[in-house]
Amino acid sequence: DLSSGKPEKFVAAVQTMMDRGMIRETPPDVAIEKVAREIVEARALGREVVAVSSVHRISEALSQRVHDLEVERSGGNGQAVLDVHLRRDLQPAELRSSQFYREGDIVEFKYDGEVMRAPVTAVRPDGLLVQDSSCLVPFHQVRGVFDRATMERGSGEKVLLQEKIKQDERIFEKGSRQTIAEIKDGTVYFRGGLKLSVNDGRVRQGDCLTDYKAQGIKGVEVRGIEDNRSAVAMANMEAFHVKGTRHVQNVLIH
Repeated sequence: DLSSGKPEKFVAAVQTMMDRGMIRETPPDVAIEKVAREIVEARALGREVVAVSSVHRISEALSQRVHDLEVERSGGNGQAVLDVHLRRDLQPAELRSSQFYREGDIVEFKYDGEVMRAPVTAVRPDGLLVQDSSCLVPFHQVRGVFDRATMERGSGEKVLLQEKIKQDERIFEKGSRQTIAEIKDGTVYFRGGLKLSVNDGRVRQGDCLTDYKAQGIKGVEVRGIEDNRSAVAMANMEAFHVKGTRHVQNVLIH
């Protein structure tokens, strides 16, 4: 009924969810605390609870709270700072202009047939100097420019891959959630077999997914958190259907 496209069925389905307690009005800080604790407690029991939100501010706050609780539970052992590369939205013409670069930017470029990333150490009129290389990278070889952010994570926590990664003849898909097994000597080892350096940058927080990222989840418990504005906006959009109908054991929306 949520996906029927018929207003009367949609309204009746939402009312049924409210009657069952599947949609609840909750203060934002209470919702974040409740869902964060559900996620951490479920992990300790080998269960999967996934949070979904269309609001970036809520996603970040929930992710940070989950991390804080994980640190409390583990005593802070095995934590490390991971790089997160945030792609800057630049057009091809802008990538070829020196005015769109600054020292410290992360750039992705092709070198000897291999795609690499490195921080910019100097911007020249005809190209870029990057860390650990004496060669100039011409602007036309740059494939992307990234801002660098960081996040602290440890064993048992989850991250999301920002790019498809091929490693040892295996492919790890973009958007897949990876669980950290351990972080040792500057390398992050994931339970699925993937290994990345702590400064790789192709990961982001994976504790609270957007509706788009959540479309592939299966067999998990879902907790949605929205604010009043986003809840109204999603009421007639696919975002609501994803939370309510996509391969879940049960769903609760705050």
